[in-house]
Amino acid sequence: GTLDLLTDDEARFVLAHELGHVLSGHALYKTMLHLLLNFALFRLPVAFLIVQAVVMALREWDRKSELSSDRCGLLCVQDPMTAFRVHMKMAGGGRTDEMSVEAFVRQAEEYEREGDMLDTALKVMNLMHRTHPFSVLRLAALKKWVDDGGYQDVLDGDYPRRDGDERVSFAD
Repeated sequence: GTLDLLTDDEARFVLAHELGHVLSGHALYKTMLHLLLNFALFRLPVAFLIVQAVVMALREWDRKSELSSDRCGLLCVQDPMTAFRVHMKMAGGGRTDEMSVEAFVRQAEEYEREGDMLDTALKVMNLMHRTHPFSVLRLAALKKWVDDGGYQDVLDGDYPRRDGDERVSFAD
């Protein structure tokens, strides 16, 4: 169903996002999370609280890994609006002609900016069991990376490289 919503360029963004997980080595931690969720929590009730703390940390990392892979997708398609449209479609369907990137970003800013301590706790609880951040927050994070110049820096070749770190081997 997702592919029916996407243009060819948007599908390339999604494919590049998924390949970003592979290139970034996310599989190990995603597998650990999956194993903990599907086996350890239900078979080791005594260790539930300890395992739950690890699971919560891995879930937060897992959500952040989605933001990293979104960057990979953008680097491949090299069109921020394509990436933004994908996130809008994932949030609300295929009618992007009726949607506004600016309004979507304002919604994300309001979500992050507004609220008291109770709202903050509810936001944490709302995301706690999600594998992906909300689409509106993903779009906002990607737009911030573009607006802050990080995206252009990578396009210009200005980023840390492994060959500058003697401690990293090819096998690593």
